[in-house]
Amino acid sequence: MQDNGSNAEHHEWEFSTDRLAYGLFQVNVQTHVKVNGNRIAIDTCRRALFFKWGKQSDSFDVMDVQKVTLQKKVAKLNIVLIVLGLLMVLTGNWWGLLTVLPAVLFMHDKYLLIQHKNGGFRIYDAERIGANRAANEFFDYIQARNPQAMAIIRG
Repeated sequence: MQDNGSNAEHHEWEFSTDRLAYGLFQVNVQTHVKVNGNRIAIDTCRRALFFKWGKQSDSFDVMDVQKVTLQKKVAKLNIVLIVLGLLMVLTGNWWGLLTVLPAVLFMHDKYLLIQHKNGGFRIYDAERIGANRAANEFFDYIQARNPQAMAIIRG
């Protein structure tokens, strides 16, 4: 049996991004990725002011990773806020612009989707992927151990 020393390998990466929740307040989404050998453990939670909620965890082997992609989705609530804001502007209430502008700015949600045999996991730091050293190191780690999983779409 060949041992290339990967079992003793340990890495940690932090990802953090701010998102607009319900079009009203800013939420920080923090993701902590730990690697021990070929095992990847991901923990994420949301934070606003001094509240912390939405904790999710996942753990899987790097060889179980099937695909890593950069995804975008349109936030449905922002579409509703844009329509409401435009209706306000059309009725002569210029305060509707305060609803439209943030909704347009935060319309697209970008995230990194890691699909593995037992499910998938999202990392919301995709705005900086490519310029983010931690993300690039994480990609390099996956690609070195499971090259066929890397289907990164850099946008």
